[in-house]
Parts: sequence; structure tokens; C-alpha cells
Amino acid sequence: MFLTKICDQAGFIFDLLGLAINIVRWIIPVSIIVLAGIDVFKAASKDKGDTKELIKKLLTRFVYAVLIFFIPVLIKLIFNQIIAINDKEALSGTEAIISCIFDRI
Repeated sequence: MFLTKICDQAGFIFDLLGLAINIVRWIIPVSIIVLAGIDVFKAASKDKGDTKELIKKLLTRFVYAVLIFFIPVLIKLIFNQIIAINDKEALSGTEAIISCIFDRI
């Protein structure tokens, strides 16, 4: 099938795409956590009573970091469920492309 050959022929492009997704998957959550640490340091140095606002901001950033980290996993899970529900013959090429991209992460 044509779509399954694309993975072999354009392997370098899929490697770069997987690498870019992996970099974003790690860099953004780590930077969010570092920014949260800086906020904690600033709040501790000011010694004000804004702990509720700080905790809310930290929890929001933590949720964003977790969501960004798991977005590729969720996308793969959704596509696998779509493929499982629908006709496997019609979507076998799509499954090959999805696995070609996300197996490199």
C-alpha cells in the first residue's frame, strides 16, 4: 500500500518530526516547572500573604505541564481508538503513518 511505503521512504522526515515532538514534550513542561520555582522563590523573598494566589498559579502551571507532556500519548490513543472502531482495511495506511510518527517519540 502506498501509505505504508511513505514511512520507509520518508523516514528522515518522520524522525525529525518525532524529535521535534519529543523536544517540545520535554522542554515546555520543564520550563513551566522552572518558572513555577522562580515564582515560589519570589514569593518567599517578598514574604507576603499571597499564598492562595501562588498555590493557584502553581497548580495551574503543573496541570499545563502534565497536559503538554501527555498530548502525544492522547493523540495516539485517540487515533488508535478511531482505527479500532472503523474499518481496519480502509484505515491501515493511516495506522501505519500514525505509528510511524509516534513510534519515534
